[in-house]
Amino acid sequence: ELKALLPSTLLEALFASAALWWGFHLLLNAWAPPVGWDALAYHLAIPRIYLDSGGLADIPWLPQSRWPHLMEALYALPMSLGADWGGAMLHAVLSAALVVGVYREGEAQGGRGAGAAGALLLMSQPALLEVGPQAQSDGALTLFHFLACAHLLRWDKERGGPALALAGLLSGLSAAVKLQGALLSAALLVFVMIR
Repeated sequence: ELKALLPSTLLEALFASAALWWGFHLLLNAWAPPVGWDALAYHLAIPRIYLDSGGLADIPWLPQSRWPHLMEALYALPMSLGADWGGAMLHAVLSAALVVGVYREGEAQGGRGAGAAGALLLMSQPALLEVGPQAQSDGALTLFHFLACAHLLRWDKERGGPALALAGLLSGLSAAVKLQGALLSAALLVFVMIR
């Protein structure tokens, strides 16, 4: 029913307005040419080198090529089709999925107001506004780790179902995105071991 989707409180109206503005900002900036140092120096350079060489290539002068780079591998897909803006758009979609995930988890734990407040706080973070619409890895890392934590907490409550396996898969994805993801995965492993 349409009425159930409409904001019922001032906080929800503020959230809906901010979400529209934030989504427009994300979309507009993702289509813009890349300007961020990280995006140009290695997030887009690594897949471009791989595509130009016809496969995985050793890049000894680029230390970042030795780090986990799931996102860079994914950025190669739209780049291979000539859509150089595709990496930024993919990261923007994952950053938006993070906001939706925070909203949904907040709603599940404390109602629509809690979901709106959590998502509003996240959208207002300058770091997410800056890196969200760029070909980066931080939004993806945060999304995967957040979802891993949510599934791990669900497993801790229920002690059954696929929640633990999903948490492990998502935690592995966060480790495949960025080095810091491996540290976060280790922390979640410690959590599971002490529970």
